[in-house]
Amino acid sequence: MRLGSGSGEVPFYGFSIACLVAGIAFLVLSVLVWWLARPDVSVLLFGIAMLFGGVANGQAFLVLHRMQSTGYPVGLWRTSLKDLRLYREYWRIAPEKGWSRLPMVAFTLSFILAACFLLSMMYVGGARK
Repeated sequence: MRLGSGSGEVPFYGFSIACLVAGIAFLVLSVLVWWLARPDVSVLLFGIAMLFGGVANGQAFLVLHRMQSTGYPVGLWRTSLKDLRLYREYWRIAPEKGWSRLPMVAFTLSFILAACFLLSMMYVGGARK
């Protein structure tokens, strides 16, 4: 079963928006839990990491949507190497198509920040006991 319209395309643009909404929801929920229950600060770090993870996924899906709209074969199930090839090709053709390279930069920075916040939970939270 394929998701998307009747043409067999995967709705990457919808996935992009869903990831951004999920990231914001995780942050809001984490702030509420931290504010009401006052647990360790690792709850906030998790919420911030999920926000940046949602932004990273949203930007990646935006790139995949644009690549799919130009006719590149983008399936739902891909290997990491195919993703890297698509991102490299996007970086190359973005100026020709009038697209910004900002989604690729935002993806990279958000991914790194999400990883940093997740790893910092080990040193701030209960894992260091």
